[in-house]
Amino acid sequence: VKQDVVLIKIIDSAKIVNPSFSIIYPVGAPFRIDSESGEVQTSRPLDYETTQNYSLILQVQDSKNGKEYSNIDLVVEIEDVNDNSPSFTMEKEDGIYIAKINRNPVQGTVLYTLTASDRDSRGHLRYSLVSSSGENAVFEVEAESGRVKTVTQQVLMADFYNITVMVSDSDTPSRHTQAILHVQVGEYLPTFSREEYVFRVKENTRKGFTIGRIKAHSYSGASLSYTVVHGENNESSIPNADS
Repeated sequence: VKQDVVLIKIIDSAKIVNPSFSIIYPVGAPFRIDSESGEVQTSRPLDYETTQNYSLILQVQDSKNGKEYSNIDLVVEIEDVNDNSPSFTMEKEDGIYIAKINRNPVQGTVLYTLTASDRDSRGHLRYSLVSSSGENAVFEVEAESGRVKTVTQQVLMADFYNITVMVSDSDTPSRHTQAILHVQVGEYLPTFSREEYVFRVKENTRKGFTIGRIKAHSYSGASLSYTVVHGENNESSIPNADS
């Protein structure tokens, strides 16, 4: 709601002589009242995401002697409108969004996941691909999950692709935000989700007990298998698993 919007006009039903209107509570509320007409206006813009409602106490009194007065409660409820555009929440590297993929990935390889937020409480978000620097359809975006993946299995000839992606809310009219995703193409080895895993296990734990899980990412979309290559003993094992 903008500033100086008339919300309501208060009528003096008590028929007080020389009526003068005022807001007596709360102090600092974003409203004002015309002392003569009783019109209640906004004194500054209102934001649903900050405050959803206000409870005011209005007073009309005799402006001459101040002895006659009457109070009334006024509740102002703020309606939510689509006044905020969604914003991406992924982490940037050197100021840009970066994805990596091997030169010959399998079909459906997920190279990046888009995430976003919207200050509007009813903003259901959808993701889409606006354009790509490649001539052929190489990538696609899942509308609900935001996952960016390869369309088909093909050799990626370029060393990089710049993809324009978009997040939109579901209100009418819709608001959206675009961003550039820089896709680097190379020969990347699988990477673990952490640089170091620390698991704790009690002594005399039975054989086959799961003490923790590790996870790695494949830049080609190929299935991954895990093995223990070094340790203080040979009692540890890792079941084969996909990335």
